[in-house]
Amino acid sequence: MEGDESFLALVHHDGKIRYKTREGVKFTDKSPTNVFITPRTTLHDLQRSIIRKLGLDGRKRVSMIYYRIPISVVARGVKYGCFAVEGDDDLQILFHCRRQFPEVQTTELFVEIVDPIASSGGEDERGESRSIAGLGVAAAEIPQQLPPPSFEVAPDPDPHVGEALIPDDSDDEPQFIEGDSDDDVGPVPPQAP
Repeated sequence: MEGDESFLALVHHDGKIRYKTREGVKFTDKSPTNVFITPRTTLHDLQRSIIRKLGLDGRKRVSMIYYRIPISVVARGVKYGCFAVEGDDDLQILFHCRRQFPEVQTTELFVEIVDPIASSGGEDERGESRSIAGLGVAAAEIPQQLPPPSFEVAPDPDPHVGEALIPDDSDDEPQFIEGDSDDDVGPVPPQAP
């Protein structure tokens, strides 16, 4: 098919990610496998495809996928970094890099494989929540008992401000408050009683 951007990716699953090599990042594995990726592949599709290809369907799951991303072309070859593929949009970066770095013939992925969460709860192979009774219960739906907030009064750096805020039972007001005048003429001295 002309214009089809589908490609085969080398998948490392039983090795290491090495940083600070001559090439930058390098994935190692004694027995890598491969998967086919199309522009319509979702992250979930890719995870399922990898598990099936490894023959671990129902026994393991992919917890994380890393892409050996080309960063630059130098005199001695290509320099690579490590990019975590965490969503469907991140898969589009693989296609973008294949267009930007045509000299890179092999797309490499590194996956972390883990045991699935016990059947008493957690997520199933579709990434959906489940419980013992098979009822979907998302963790966000479970109300959390949080302690009430506590408020502390910070000490005031100006001791005169604190004095002004102390309640005063007196209803007496001074007869004259400087700058408080109805006619804005100026301060009026207090009159004798």
